[in-house]
Amino acid sequence: MLGARDAQGEAQQVVGDAFVARVLEPSPPAVVDGDWFADDPVATDAPSESPVVSPIAGADVTWDAWLRDRPEHTAWAAARWLGAYRRLPHPPATLPETKLALHRLAVYVVSPARRAANGKIALRCTLGGVGTPFFGADEQVRVVGTHLVRQQGDHAEVELVTTLAAAAAFALDGPPDVAWAETFDVPSPGDPDDDLGVDAAAAEFLGDWYCSCGPSTSTLPSTACPTTAEPPSAPRPATPRSRSPTSTWSPPTSTPCPRVRSGTLKASAARFSR
Repeated sequence: MLGARDAQGEAQQVVGDAFVARVLEPSPPAVVDGDWFADDPVATDAPSESPVVSPIAGADVTWDAWLRDRPEHTAWAAARWLGAYRRLPHPPATLPETKLALHRLAVYVVSPARRAANGKIALRCTLGGVGTPFFGADEQVRVVGTHLVRQQGDHAEVELVTTLAAAAAFALDGPPDVAWAETFDVPSPGDPDDDLGVDAAAAEFLGDWYCSCGPSTSTLPSTACPTTAEPPSAPRPATPRSRSPTSTWSPPTSTPCPRVRSGTLKASAARFSR
C-alpha cells in the first residue's frame, strides 16, 4: 500500500489473462494531453476480446459476480471497494479533527502537486485514502492513512504526516501552496509548523468512506457515507464551482452520503478529473 503501485496492473494479475480488469483508482501511465489529464479507470469503450470485470454495472461482469466463484480474492477486492462490499463502522470520535487536517493537506499540498504539472486540482479514491491521478513523468501524490506517499515511476517515498510544512517539503519540494486557494472557501492553512494531528482510525475511516461513496471528488458532498453494504457509485459528472476548489477533497460531516446507483451514469475521465 505504501510502495509504488499500478492499481489496474494489480487487478489484471488477480483476474488473469481470461479477463480484462477495471478498477476505481487511477493508474499509470500519466495522461499528459487532452482536456482532463487523467485516466478513466472504469472505461469500457475500447472493444475487448475478453470479458471485462468492473466495479460498476454495464460491463460484462461485475467484481461481485466474478468473486462468487473465487472467494479467495474477496478480501483483496473488498479492501479496494471493487466488490464484496462491507459495512463501514461508526465514525471514530477523532473524525472532526482528522477530516479538517486532511482537508488542509489536500488543499495546500496534495492537490497543488498535480496543479503544478497540468493545472488540474481534483483528487481520486486510492487504496487507503485519496490521491492525484498520475501526472508528469508518471508521478502521483497520495495520502494513505497517516502517511504521505510520493510515487515517481516505479519508485515511491513515504513520510509520516506531521506538519503542513513538512508535508509540502516532501511532496512539493517547497512550502505549502497557499496563494492559489486564497479566494476559495476552504479551511485556513493555519500555522504550517503545527502538528496536523491525523488520527490513524479516523484516517482509515475517511479512506474507506471516500472510495465507498464513489471515486469522483469534483462533486463530492460534505456528507458521510451510510454504513450500508452497497456498491460504490459510478464517477459522477463534474460541475465546475468557481467559489471553492472543494474538488480537492471535502470530507464527511454526519449526514448520509447520497449514492448514485451503479451503472446509471457512464464513467468518463472528463467528468471526474477537472
